[in-house]
Amino acid sequence: MSIVALITGRLIADPETRTSEGTRGKPYTLAKVAAATDEGSALVSVVAFGSVAEQLAALSKGCLLYTTR
Repeated sequence: MSIVALITGRLIADPETRTSEGTRGKPYTLAKVAAATDEGSALVSVVAFGSVAEQLAALSKGCLLYTTR
């Protein structure tokens, strides 16, 4: 199951790049975003792969992030 969402918010920490386990060892980037809601704010975890992971890793805490999918 997947959820398609439009998220706009600020990074609450610097993104973290990791490498997947196994023989392929593909890099990916994790980030946490504080997004505004009608009731205040929500903490959203973001995982990116490939070229998007590289772009996300170049950002830092406080940067505005706009993402879909």
